[in-house]
Amino acid sequence: MNNYPSHVEEHKMAPAEQEPVRILCAANAAYAAPLCVMLVSLLVNCAKGRKIEIYVLATNIPDVDRRKIESSVCQNRPDFELGSLHWLSPDLSVLQELHIADWAQLEVYARLLAPWVLPKDIDKVFYLDSDMVILSDISPLYDSMDDDSAVHAV
Repeated sequence: MNNYPSHVEEHKMAPAEQEPVRILCAANAAYAAPLCVMLVSLLVNCAKGRKIEIYVLATNIPDVDRRKIESSVCQNRPDFELGSLHWLSPDLSVLQELHIADWAQLEVYARLLAPWVLPKDIDKVFYLDSDMVILSDISPLYDSMDDDSAVHAV
């Protein structure tokens, strides 16, 4: 049983017939491990057969850590297509003039670059912080997103 609003339950197409759940997140090397936990928790809780596309705004994540994340994702969700995990390298220099909170790193604001770094054919994406743990299937929530906004976030 979930706690989604009743209108979220209205979307009942078979997983393979639905559009992919498109996820955007951002991380740097310091958040590689939490990113891995978030991605695995997302994938193990998503409906089997539902296609998921993940776009990671990655800054300074070494290739060895990226491979570890990919390996962990595939071990925990064998039907996940590794080609659906996209490592994007945003140019954060365009954000240099923003006032950055003392507690924050520049990567926190990388999501603002989504319209410029995501493929042009993507019309909606769900942003998840990389330090979250997903406890249930978010695809009903994704499916309930209205078309008035391109990016939704939790």
